[in-house]
Amino acid sequence: MIFRVVSILLIAALLVYLIRKLKPNKITPKIVWQFCREDFKENLVIAWRIKSGSFFKKTKSIIVHICAALFIILFITAFLPVVFGYHMSGLFMMVHASTALLASICLVAFVFLFSNSNQLSLEELQNLAGNYRQKKTLDSRIMLKVLYWLIIALILPAMLSIILMLYPLFGTDGLEFLADVHRWSVLLLTICVIFVQYFRMIAKK
Repeated sequence: MIFRVVSILLIAALLVYLIRKLKPNKITPKIVWQFCREDFKENLVIAWRIKSGSFFKKTKSIIVHICAALFIILFITAFLPVVFGYHMSGLFMMVHASTALLASICLVAFVFLFSNSNQLSLEELQNLAGNYRQKKTLDSRIMLKVLYWLIIALILPAMLSIILMLYPLFGTDGLEFLADVHRWSVLLLTICVIFVQYFRMIAKK
């Protein structure tokens, strides 16, 4: 019950906050939808048709957008039961479990393909902290790197908690604890993903 209320309020408040933050840049919810739709179309459909650009670059772009598409499916199948107050089961459970397996494979590729380009230096972190203290606009490029590593850090407990639940190592209390770890880590992961899209739009604008 607590998780249901907190997750709904937190995600709703975050979306409202970011929409208000986007208004000064003349980015409306309609433009956000168009950006997301065109972004997926360009990187999942058109990317392979364009002759320019290396195979490695195309692969990176496609992997990250496949991860995003799988995350959306996972979010819908898991969050709708939370909203309506019932446990995930039936078709939702089947789709969620199948998608999670594919997502875990894609995430391994995601980590290996993007870890080098998302290296953070101490100078970048100091600049980011300085901008935050002085209430200046945060560097979108650095924030995307920070969010990348936060996502990696949150993926680990989200995946490990489910894997450990498959083995008869814990009692009822232990299983409930692992379920809570999965829920809260995925909630924080969702927040990070929303911020990634926000800073990508700011950077592109």
